[in-house]
Amino acid sequence: MTIRVNMDRFDHGAISRHVDRICESDAFQASPKLCQVLRYLVEKTLSGEGTSLGQYAVADDVLGLGGQAASSRGAAARMQIGRLRKQLEAFYGSVGRDEPIRIEIPKRNYRLRFRPSAGGLEETPRARERTILGVIQLADLGIGNDHAWLPQTLTSELLMAFGAFSEIAITGPMKTMPAAGVDRGIDFFLTGGVRAQGSAAQLSLQLVTSQTGLQLWTRVVSFELTGDQTLPTGSWELLARIADELADETGVLACEEMRQTASKPAAELSVRETRLASWRFVLTGMPEDLTRARESAAAVVEAVPDCPTAMICLAMMELAAYLGDPRPSVRCPIVPLELLERAHSISPGDPWVSVHRGFALWMAKEPVGLEAICHGLDGRPASGSFCGMLGSLMAVSGIDLERGEALLLEALARSPQPLYWYCHHAALCGFLRGDLDAMQRALDRIAVRVDPFSLVLRMVLASERGNRREACGLATMILEVMPEFAGCGEVMLRRLLHDDHVDRIAAAVRPLGLGWFEAQPATA
Repeated sequence: MTIRVNMDRFDHGAISRHVDRICESDAFQASPKLCQVLRYLVEKTLSGEGTSLGQYAVADDVLGLGGQAASSRGAAARMQIGRLRKQLEAFYGSVGRDEPIRIEIPKRNYRLRFRPSAGGLEETPRARERTILGVIQLADLGIGNDHAWLPQTLTSELLMAFGAFSEIAITGPMKTMPAAGVDRGIDFFLTGGVRAQGSAAQLSLQLVTSQTGLQLWTRVVSFELTGDQTLPTGSWELLARIADELADETGVLACEEMRQTASKPAAELSVRETRLASWRFVLTGMPEDLTRARESAAAVVEAVPDCPTAMICLAMMELAAYLGDPRPSVRCPIVPLELLERAHSISPGDPWVSVHRGFALWMAKEPVGLEAICHGLDGRPASGSFCGMLGSLMAVSGIDLERGEALLLEALARSPQPLYWYCHHAALCGFLRGDLDAMQRALDRIAVRVDPFSLVLRMVLASERGNRREACGLATMILEVMPEFAGCGEVMLRRLLHDDHVDRIAAAVRPLGLGWFEAQPATA
Protein backbone atom coordinates (compact mmCIF):
# COMPACT_ATOMS: atom_id res chain seq x y z
CA MET A 1 0.00 0.00 0.00
CA THR A 2 1.35 3.42 -0.87
CA ILE A 3 0.19 6.24 1.38
CA ARG A 4 0.63 9.73 0.02
CA VAL A 5 0.50 12.47 2.61
CA ASN A 6 0.38 16.18 1.82
CA MET A 7 3.81 17.56 2.68
CA ASP A 8 3.12 21.22 1.83
CA ARG A 9 0.93 22.08 4.77
CA PHE A 10 1.10 25.10 7.07
CA ASP A 11 -0.22 25.40 10.58
CA HIS A 12 -3.03 27.84 11.29
CA GLY A 13 -0.73 30.23 13.15
CA ALA A 14 1.57 30.52 10.14
CA ILE A 15 -1.39 31.29 7.88
CA SER A 16 -2.78 33.90 10.31
CA ARG A 17 0.56 35.68 10.48
CA HIS A 18 0.81 35.58 6.70
CA VAL A 19 -2.65 37.16 6.34
CA ASP A 20 -1.71 39.86 8.87
CA ARG A 21 1.31 40.79 6.77
CA ILE A 22 -0.83 40.94 3.63
CA CYS A 23 -3.37 43.25 5.26
CA GLU A 24 -0.61 45.48 6.64
CA SER A 25 0.80 46.10 3.15
CA ASP A 26 0.13 49.51 1.55
CA ALA A 27 -2.15 48.17 -1.19
CA PHE A 28 -4.41 46.31 1.22
CA GLN A 29 -4.36 49.15 3.76
CA ALA A 30 -6.04 51.20 1.04
CA SER A 31 -8.68 48.51 0.50
CA PRO A 32 -10.06 47.48 3.93
CA LYS A 33 -13.02 45.70 2.34
CA LEU A 34 -10.63 43.33 0.52
CA CYS A 35 -8.97 42.55 3.85
CA GLN A 36 -12.38 41.69 5.29
CA VAL A 37 -13.12 39.38 2.37
CA LEU A 38 -9.70 37.71 2.65
CA ARG A 39 -9.96 37.13 6.40
CA TYR A 40 -13.48 35.75 5.95
CA LEU A 41 -12.34 33.28 3.27
CA VAL A 42 -9.36 32.20 5.39
CA GLU A 43 -11.52 31.68 8.49
CA LYS A 44 -14.12 29.63 6.64
CA THR A 45 -11.51 27.53 4.84
CA LEU A 46 -9.59 26.69 8.01
CA SER A 47 -12.76 25.87 9.93
CA GLY A 48 -13.75 23.27 7.32
CA GLU A 49 -16.68 25.24 5.88
CA GLY A 50 -14.99 25.89 2.54
CA THR A 51 -17.11 23.41 0.59
CA SER A 52 -20.14 25.72 0.80
CA LEU A 53 -18.17 28.90 0.33
CA GLY A 54 -19.60 30.69 -2.72
CA GLN A 55 -20.48 34.13 -3.99
CA TYR A 56 -23.73 34.46 -2.03
CA ALA A 57 -22.02 33.62 1.25
CA VAL A 58 -19.49 36.39 0.62
CA ALA A 59 -22.24 38.82 -0.41
CA ASP A 60 -24.36 38.14 2.67
CA ASP A 61 -21.73 37.65 5.38
CA VAL A 62 -19.10 40.21 4.36
CA LEU A 63 -20.72 42.74 2.05
CA GLY A 64 -24.01 42.90 3.94
CA LEU A 65 -26.18 42.47 0.83
CA GLY A 66 -28.52 39.80 2.18
CA GLY A 67 -31.66 41.77 1.41
CA GLN A 68 -30.87 42.44 -2.25
CA ALA A 69 -31.69 40.45 -5.35
CA ALA A 70 -29.61 37.35 -6.08
CA SER A 71 -28.17 38.81 -9.30
CA SER A 72 -26.95 41.95 -7.52
CA ARG A 73 -25.47 39.98 -4.62
CA GLY A 74 -23.65 37.60 -6.97
CA ALA A 75 -22.25 40.39 -9.15
CA ALA A 76 -20.97 42.36 -6.17
CA ALA A 77 -19.28 39.30 -4.67
CA ARG A 78 -17.65 38.31 -7.98
CA MET A 79 -16.28 41.82 -8.40
CA GLN A 80 -14.70 41.81 -4.93
CA ILE A 81 -13.23 38.34 -5.42
CA GLY A 82 -11.78 39.42 -8.77
CA ARG A 83 -10.18 42.46 -7.17
CA LEU A 84 -8.82 40.29 -4.35
CA ARG A 85 -7.19 37.88 -6.82
CA LYS A 86 -5.45 40.76 -8.60
CA GLN A 87 -4.30 42.35 -5.36
CA LEU A 88 -2.87 39.04 -4.14
CA GLU A 89 -1.01 38.57 -7.43
CA ALA A 90 0.41 42.08 -7.12
CA PHE A 91 1.40 41.49 -3.50
CA TYR A 92 3.27 38.26 -4.30
CA GLY A 93 4.98 39.94 -7.23
CA SER A 94 6.36 42.79 -5.11
CA VAL A 95 6.62 43.16 -1.32
CA GLY A 96 5.38 39.61 -0.72
CA ARG A 97 7.76 37.84 -3.07
CA ASP A 98 9.66 36.25 -0.14
CA GLU A 99 6.58 35.16 1.77
CA PRO A 100 6.58 31.41 2.60
CA ILE A 101 2.92 30.95 1.61
CA ARG A 102 0.87 31.61 -1.50
CA ILE A 103 -2.92 31.97 -1.16
CA GLU A 104 -4.91 30.97 -4.23
CA ILE A 105 -8.64 31.51 -4.85
CA PRO A 106 -10.14 28.84 -7.16
CA LYS A 107 -12.50 29.96 -9.93
CA ARG A 108 -15.66 28.02 -9.05
CA ASN A 109 -15.45 27.71 -5.29
CA TYR A 110 -13.87 30.21 -2.93
CA ARG A 111 -12.31 27.60 -0.64
CA LEU A 112 -8.74 28.85 -0.48
CA ARG A 113 -5.62 26.87 -1.35
CA PHE A 114 -2.42 27.39 0.61
CA ARG A 115 0.70 26.64 -1.38
CA PRO A 116 4.39 26.84 -0.46
CA SER A 117 6.49 29.58 -1.97
CA ALA A 118 9.76 28.77 -3.70
CA GLY A 119 11.42 31.63 -1.83
CA GLY A 120 10.13 31.35 1.73
CA LEU A 121 11.08 28.57 4.13
CA GLU A 122 10.74 29.98 7.62
CA GLU A 123 7.21 28.72 8.32
CA THR A 124 7.01 25.58 6.22
CA PRO A 125 9.18 23.10 8.18
CA ARG A 126 7.67 23.84 11.59
CA ALA A 127 4.22 22.92 10.38
CA ARG A 128 5.42 19.46 9.42
CA GLU A 129 6.66 18.27 12.79
CA ARG A 130 3.80 15.91 13.60
CA THR A 131 1.11 13.80 12.03
CA ILE A 132 -2.09 15.87 11.96
CA LEU A 133 -5.30 13.99 12.72
CA GLY A 134 -8.74 15.46 12.18
CA VAL A 135 -11.37 14.05 14.55
CA ILE A 136 -14.93 13.97 13.25
CA GLN A 137 -17.83 14.19 15.72
CA LEU A 138 -19.02 10.64 16.42
CA ALA A 139 -22.29 9.83 14.68
CA ASP A 140 -25.48 8.59 16.30
CA LEU A 141 -25.92 5.07 14.94
CA GLY A 142 -28.96 4.42 17.08
CA ILE A 143 -28.85 5.36 20.74
CA GLY A 144 -32.28 6.73 21.69
CA ASN A 145 -33.15 9.73 23.84
CA ASP A 146 -31.77 8.21 27.04
CA HIS A 147 -28.25 8.29 25.71
CA ALA A 148 -28.37 11.33 23.41
CA TRP A 149 -25.37 12.74 25.29
CA LEU A 150 -23.15 9.81 24.39
CA PRO A 151 -21.65 10.77 20.96
CA GLN A 152 -20.53 14.22 22.06
CA THR A 153 -19.16 12.97 25.40
CA LEU A 154 -17.24 10.11 23.77
CA THR A 155 -15.81 12.48 21.17
CA SER A 156 -14.59 14.86 23.88
CA GLU A 157 -13.05 12.03 25.89
CA LEU A 158 -11.32 10.69 22.79
CA LEU A 159 -9.82 14.11 22.04
CA MET A 160 -8.52 14.27 25.62
CA ALA A 161 -7.00 10.80 25.28
CA PHE A 162 -5.12 11.86 22.17
CA GLY A 163 -3.74 14.84 24.06
CA ALA A 164 -1.23 12.50 25.75
CA PHE A 165 0.64 11.82 22.51
CA SER A 166 3.14 14.36 21.29
CA GLU A 167 3.53 12.39 18.03
CA ILE A 168 0.05 13.45 16.86
CA ALA A 169 -1.46 16.92 16.54
CA ILE A 170 -5.25 16.92 16.88
CA THR A 171 -7.77 19.20 15.24
CA GLY A 172 -11.50 18.94 15.88
CA PRO A 173 -14.10 17.95 16.58
CA MET A 174 -15.51 18.58 13.11
CA LYS A 175 -19.13 18.06 12.18
CA THR A 176 -18.28 16.46 8.86
CA MET A 177 -15.17 15.42 6.97
CA PRO A 178 -14.12 18.54 5.03
CA ALA A 179 -13.16 18.13 1.39
CA ALA A 180 -10.33 20.57 2.06
CA GLY A 181 -8.54 18.17 4.41
CA VAL A 182 -5.36 18.09 2.36
CA ASP A 183 -5.31 21.86 1.85
CA ARG A 184 -5.69 22.30 5.62
CA GLY A 185 -2.67 20.08 6.25
CA ILE A 186 -4.60 17.16 7.76
CA ASP A 187 -3.00 13.76 7.11
CA PHE A 188 -5.74 11.45 8.42
CA PHE A 189 -9.31 11.62 9.67
CA LEU A 190 -10.73 9.63 12.56
CA THR A 191 -14.42 9.04 12.05
CA GLY A 192 -17.01 6.68 13.48
CA GLY A 193 -20.17 6.37 15.50
CA VAL A 194 -21.80 4.94 18.59
CA ARG A 195 -24.94 2.86 19.14
CA ALA A 196 -26.62 1.87 22.38
CA GLN A 197 -29.50 -0.32 23.47
CA GLY A 198 -30.29 -0.48 27.15
CA SER A 199 -26.98 -0.64 28.99
CA ALA A 200 -25.03 -2.14 26.07
CA ALA A 201 -23.09 0.26 23.84
CA GLN A 202 -20.76 -0.13 20.89
CA LEU A 203 -18.18 2.31 19.54
CA SER A 204 -16.82 1.98 15.99
CA LEU A 205 -13.87 3.98 14.65
CA GLN A 206 -12.15 4.24 11.28
CA LEU A 207 -8.92 5.91 10.20
CA VAL A 208 -9.00 7.26 6.63
CA THR A 209 -6.57 9.25 4.50
CA SER A 210 -7.40 12.89 3.86
CA GLN A 211 -6.36 12.69 0.22
CA THR A 212 -8.19 9.61 -1.03
CA GLY A 213 -10.59 8.67 1.76
CA LEU A 214 -9.04 5.19 1.82
CA GLN A 215 -9.84 3.33 5.06
CA LEU A 216 -6.61 2.21 6.71
CA TRP A 217 -7.68 1.01 10.16
CA THR A 218 -10.88 0.10 11.97
CA ARG A 219 -11.77 -0.70 15.55
CA VAL A 220 -15.07 -1.81 17.17
CA VAL A 221 -15.37 -1.72 20.98
CA SER A 222 -18.28 -2.87 23.14
CA PHE A 223 -18.86 -1.58 26.68
CA GLU A 224 -21.56 -1.27 29.35
CA LEU A 225 -23.28 2.00 30.27
CA THR A 226 -24.20 3.11 33.75
CA GLY A 227 -27.53 4.67 34.64
CA ASP A 228 -26.35 8.27 34.78
CA GLN A 229 -24.97 10.50 32.04
CA THR A 230 -21.35 9.54 32.57
CA LEU A 231 -19.02 7.13 30.88
CA PRO A 232 -18.45 3.77 32.54
CA THR A 233 -15.54 3.05 34.86
CA GLY A 234 -12.44 2.27 32.85
CA SER A 235 -13.60 4.22 29.77
CA TRP A 236 -10.60 6.53 29.97
CA GLU A 237 -8.22 3.58 29.84
CA LEU A 238 -10.21 2.13 26.94
CA LEU A 239 -10.04 5.34 24.91
CA ALA A 240 -6.37 5.83 25.81
CA ARG A 241 -5.63 2.37 24.40
CA ILE A 242 -7.47 3.25 21.20
CA ALA A 243 -5.52 6.50 20.92
CA ASP A 244 -2.30 4.60 21.62
CA GLU A 245 -3.06 1.99 18.98
CA LEU A 246 -3.80 4.71 16.45
CA ALA A 247 -0.61 6.57 17.39
CA ASP A 248 1.40 3.46 16.56
CA GLU A 249 -0.59 2.93 13.36
CA THR A 250 0.18 6.42 12.07
CA GLY A 251 3.82 5.75 12.90
CA VAL A 252 3.77 2.70 10.63
CA LEU A 253 2.18 4.75 7.87
CA ALA A 254 4.88 7.35 8.37
CA CYS A 255 7.52 4.72 7.62
CA GLU A 256 5.76 4.07 4.32
CA GLU A 257 5.80 7.79 3.68
CA MET A 258 9.55 7.87 4.35
CA ARG A 259 10.11 5.40 1.52
CA GLN A 260 8.48 7.86 -0.85
CA THR A 261 10.85 10.67 0.13
CA ALA A 262 14.01 8.52 0.12
CA SER A 263 15.18 10.07 -3.15
CA LYS A 264 15.04 13.65 -1.88
CA PRO A 265 18.35 15.31 -0.94
CA ALA A 266 18.90 15.19 2.83
CA ALA A 267 19.26 18.96 3.08
CA GLU A 268 15.78 19.45 1.56
CA LEU A 269 13.83 17.29 4.02
CA SER A 270 11.25 18.98 6.24
CA VAL A 271 11.07 18.53 10.01
CA ARG A 272 8.53 15.74 9.64
CA GLU A 273 10.59 13.97 6.97
CA THR A 274 13.71 14.37 9.09
CA ARG A 275 11.97 12.67 12.01
CA LEU A 276 11.00 9.83 9.68
CA ALA A 277 14.58 9.62 8.42
CA SER A 278 15.74 9.22 12.03
CA TRP A 279 13.25 6.42 12.59
CA ARG A 280 14.35 4.80 9.38
CA PHE A 281 17.86 4.55 10.82
CA VAL A 282 16.40 3.06 14.02
CA LEU A 283 14.65 0.47 11.87
CA THR A 284 17.61 -0.40 9.66
CA GLY A 285 20.75 0.54 11.60
CA MET A 286 22.47 1.18 8.28
CA PRO A 287 25.32 3.76 8.23
CA GLU A 288 23.97 5.42 5.09
CA ASP A 289 20.62 6.01 6.82
CA LEU A 290 22.43 7.51 9.81
CA THR A 291 24.37 9.89 7.55
CA ARG A 292 21.21 10.97 5.74
CA ALA A 293 19.26 11.59 8.95
CA ARG A 294 22.18 13.43 10.52
CA GLU A 295 22.66 15.77 7.55
CA SER A 296 18.94 16.45 7.27
CA ALA A 297 18.56 17.21 11.00
CA ALA A 298 21.51 19.60 10.94
CA ALA A 299 20.01 21.49 7.98
CA VAL A 300 16.59 21.79 9.65
CA VAL A 301 18.03 22.93 12.99
CA GLU A 302 19.90 25.66 11.12
CA ALA A 303 16.74 26.70 9.25
CA VAL A 304 14.35 26.37 12.22
CA PRO A 305 16.48 26.95 15.34
CA ASP A 306 13.60 26.79 17.84
CA CYS A 307 12.06 23.48 16.72
CA PRO A 308 12.26 20.79 19.48
CA THR A 309 11.58 17.91 17.07
CA ALA A 310 14.53 18.84 14.87
CA MET A 311 16.73 19.20 17.96
CA ILE A 312 15.78 15.72 19.12
CA CYS A 313 16.58 14.23 15.72
CA LEU A 314 19.99 15.88 15.48
CA ALA A 315 20.90 15.06 19.08
CA MET A 316 20.03 11.37 18.73
CA MET A 317 21.82 11.00 15.41
CA GLU A 318 24.93 12.62 16.93
CA LEU A 319 24.73 10.15 19.83
CA ALA A 320 24.24 7.25 17.41
CA ALA A 321 27.35 8.32 15.48
CA TYR A 322 29.28 8.48 18.78
CA LEU A 323 28.13 4.98 19.76
CA GLY A 324 29.32 3.55 16.45
CA ASP A 325 32.71 5.28 16.39
CA PRO A 326 35.44 2.65 16.94
CA ARG A 327 38.08 5.14 18.13
CA PRO A 328 38.62 4.64 21.88
CA SER A 329 39.73 8.24 22.38
CA VAL A 330 36.42 9.72 21.17
CA ARG A 331 34.42 11.44 23.89
CA CYS A 332 30.67 11.94 24.01
CA PRO A 333 29.93 15.17 22.13
CA ILE A 334 28.42 17.98 24.15
CA VAL A 335 26.19 19.09 21.26
CA PRO A 336 23.37 16.54 21.90
CA LEU A 337 22.97 17.56 25.53
CA GLU A 338 23.04 21.24 24.63
CA LEU A 339 20.38 20.69 21.96
CA LEU A 340 18.11 18.74 24.29
CA GLU A 341 18.53 21.23 27.12
CA ARG A 342 17.46 23.91 24.65
CA ALA A 343 14.50 21.80 23.52
CA HIS A 344 13.55 21.24 27.17
CA SER A 345 13.57 24.99 27.84
CA ILE A 346 11.28 25.55 24.83
CA SER A 347 8.94 22.63 25.56
CA PRO A 348 9.46 21.53 29.20
CA GLY A 349 6.33 19.36 29.30
CA ASP A 350 7.05 17.33 26.17
CA PRO A 351 7.67 13.70 27.20
CA TRP A 352 9.67 12.96 24.05
CA VAL A 353 12.05 15.79 24.83
CA SER A 354 12.39 14.49 28.40
CA VAL A 355 13.16 10.88 27.49
CA HIS A 356 15.75 11.86 24.87
CA ARG A 357 17.26 14.34 27.32
CA GLY A 358 17.58 11.42 29.72
CA PHE A 359 19.56 9.45 27.11
CA ALA A 360 21.87 12.41 26.52
CA LEU A 361 22.47 12.85 30.25
CA TRP A 362 23.24 9.16 30.64
CA MET A 363 25.66 8.96 27.74
CA ALA A 364 27.40 12.17 28.81
CA LYS A 365 27.89 10.44 32.18
CA GLU A 366 25.93 13.19 33.92
CA PRO A 367 23.02 11.12 35.25
CA VAL A 368 21.97 13.63 37.92
CA GLY A 369 18.18 13.61 38.00
CA LEU A 370 17.95 10.71 35.55
CA GLU A 371 15.96 8.51 37.93
CA ALA A 372 13.46 11.33 38.50
CA ILE A 373 13.09 11.74 34.73
CA CYS A 374 12.40 8.02 34.24
CA HIS A 375 9.89 7.63 37.03
CA GLY A 376 8.24 10.93 36.17
CA LEU A 377 7.53 9.66 32.64
CA ASP A 378 6.44 6.17 33.66
CA GLY A 379 2.75 5.39 34.03
CA ARG A 380 1.37 8.04 31.68
CA PRO A 381 -0.56 7.05 28.53
CA ALA A 382 2.02 6.54 25.82
CA SER A 383 2.48 4.98 22.41
CA GLY A 384 4.40 1.75 21.94
CA SER A 385 7.41 3.60 20.56
CA PHE A 386 7.55 5.84 23.62
CA CYS A 387 7.35 2.79 25.91
CA GLY A 388 10.29 1.32 24.01
CA MET A 389 12.39 4.47 24.38
CA LEU A 390 11.69 4.78 28.10
CA GLY A 391 12.25 1.05 28.65
CA SER A 392 15.56 1.22 26.81
CA LEU A 393 16.70 4.15 28.95
CA MET A 394 15.77 2.33 32.16
CA ALA A 395 17.49 -0.85 31.00
CA VAL A 396 20.82 0.48 29.70
CA SER A 397 21.27 2.86 32.63
CA GLY A 398 20.29 0.29 35.24
CA ILE A 399 17.73 2.69 36.76
CA ASP A 400 15.02 0.01 36.89
CA LEU A 401 15.85 -3.14 34.97
CA GLU A 402 12.58 -4.96 35.73
CA ARG A 403 10.36 -2.05 34.72
CA GLY A 404 12.54 -1.34 31.70
CA GLU A 405 12.11 -4.90 30.46
CA ALA A 406 8.34 -4.73 30.99
CA LEU A 407 8.11 -1.54 28.93
CA LEU A 408 10.29 -3.01 26.18
CA LEU A 409 8.16 -6.16 25.96
CA GLU A 410 5.03 -4.00 25.87
CA ALA A 411 6.50 -1.96 23.01
CA LEU A 412 7.42 -5.13 21.09
CA ALA A 413 3.98 -6.65 21.63
CA ARG A 414 2.31 -3.58 20.15
CA SER A 415 4.72 -2.97 17.29
CA PRO A 416 3.85 -4.56 13.92
CA GLN A 417 7.50 -4.20 12.92
CA PRO A 418 9.86 -4.98 15.84
CA LEU A 419 12.63 -2.43 16.24
CA TYR A 420 15.99 -4.12 16.57
CA TRP A 421 17.00 -1.64 19.28
CA TYR A 422 14.13 -2.70 21.55
CA CYS A 423 14.80 -6.37 20.86
CA HIS A 424 18.46 -5.97 21.80
CA HIS A 425 17.68 -4.19 25.04
CA ALA A 426 14.98 -6.71 25.96
CA ALA A 427 17.53 -9.48 25.30
CA LEU A 428 20.02 -7.66 27.53
CA CYS A 429 17.44 -7.54 30.33
CA GLY A 430 16.83 -11.28 30.01
CA PHE A 431 20.56 -11.96 30.21
CA LEU A 432 21.06 -9.75 33.26
CA ARG A 433 18.19 -11.54 35.03
CA GLY A 434 19.72 -14.89 34.16
CA ASP A 435 16.74 -15.84 31.98
CA LEU A 436 18.41 -17.14 28.81
CA ASP A 437 15.08 -18.28 27.35
CA ALA A 438 13.76 -14.70 27.54
CA MET A 439 17.00 -13.50 25.96
CA GLN A 440 16.55 -16.02 23.14
CA ARG A 441 12.93 -15.01 22.56
CA ALA A 442 13.88 -11.35 22.23
CA LEU A 443 16.66 -12.10 19.76
CA ASP A 444 14.43 -14.44 17.76
CA ARG A 445 12.08 -11.53 16.99
CA ILE A 446 14.57 -10.14 14.49
CA ALA A 447 16.82 -11.62 11.86
CA VAL A 448 20.51 -12.04 12.61
CA ARG A 449 22.08 -8.62 12.18
CA VAL A 450 25.66 -7.85 11.30
CA ASP A 451 26.19 -4.95 13.70
CA PRO A 452 28.62 -5.63 16.59
CA PHE A 453 26.14 -5.17 19.46
CA SER A 454 23.67 -7.67 18.01
CA LEU A 455 26.42 -10.21 17.41
CA VAL A 456 27.85 -9.68 20.90
CA LEU A 457 24.48 -10.48 22.46
CA ARG A 458 24.20 -13.67 20.41
CA MET A 459 27.79 -14.57 21.31
CA VAL A 460 27.00 -14.07 25.01
CA LEU A 461 23.93 -16.30 24.73
CA ALA A 462 25.89 -19.05 22.98
CA SER A 463 28.70 -18.85 25.55
CA GLU A 464 26.29 -18.96 28.49
CA ARG A 465 24.67 -22.08 27.03
CA GLY A 466 28.03 -23.74 26.53
CA ASN A 467 27.95 -23.55 22.73
CA ARG A 468 31.62 -22.60 22.42
CA ARG A 469 31.85 -23.33 18.70
CA GLU A 470 28.88 -21.11 17.87
CA ALA A 471 30.17 -18.37 20.19
CA CYS A 472 33.62 -18.38 18.56
CA GLY A 473 32.02 -18.28 15.12
CA LEU A 474 30.06 -15.18 16.17
CA ALA A 475 33.28 -13.64 17.50
CA THR A 476 34.84 -14.14 14.06
CA MET A 477 31.83 -12.43 12.46
CA ILE A 478 32.21 -9.47 14.83
CA LEU A 479 35.82 -8.96 13.72
CA GLU A 480 34.82 -9.25 10.07
CA VAL A 481 32.25 -6.48 10.59
CA MET A 482 34.52 -4.29 12.73
CA PRO A 483 38.16 -5.40 12.99
CA GLU A 484 38.80 -2.72 15.61
CA PHE A 485 36.33 -4.32 18.02
CA ALA A 486 39.00 -6.50 19.66
CA GLY A 487 40.67 -3.36 20.95
CA CYS A 488 37.75 -0.96 21.38
CA GLY A 489 34.69 -3.16 21.96
CA GLU A 490 34.66 -2.70 25.71
CA VAL A 491 34.97 1.08 25.40
CA MET A 492 32.11 1.19 22.88
CA LEU A 493 29.81 -0.89 25.09
CA ARG A 494 30.55 1.25 28.14
CA ARG A 495 29.42 4.33 26.22
CA LEU A 496 25.86 3.07 26.30
CA LEU A 497 25.60 0.42 29.02
CA HIS A 498 26.04 0.62 32.76
CA ASP A 499 29.46 -0.65 33.84
CA ASP A 500 27.81 -3.51 35.74
CA HIS A 501 26.18 -4.68 32.51
CA VAL A 502 29.50 -4.64 30.64
CA ASP A 503 31.19 -6.52 33.49
CA ARG A 504 28.54 -9.23 33.23
CA ILE A 505 29.08 -9.48 29.47
CA ALA A 506 32.84 -9.68 30.00
CA ALA A 507 32.41 -12.51 32.51
CA ALA A 508 30.12 -14.40 30.12
CA VAL A 509 32.61 -14.39 27.24
CA ARG A 510 35.78 -14.80 29.30
CA PRO A 511 35.75 -18.64 28.86
CA LEU A 512 36.19 -18.08 25.12
CA GLY A 513 39.69 -16.68 25.73
CA LEU A 514 39.22 -13.74 23.38
CA GLY A 515 40.97 -11.19 25.54
CA TRP A 516 38.56 -8.50 24.35
CA PHE A 517 37.25 -7.41 27.75
CA GLU A 518 39.15 -6.47 30.83
CA ALA A 519 36.40 -5.90 33.34
CA GLN A 520 36.63 -2.55 35.06
CA PRO A 521 35.13 -1.63 38.45
CA ALA A 522 31.47 -0.85 38.10
CA THR A 523 30.32 2.74 38.53
CA ALA A 524 27.36 3.69 40.62
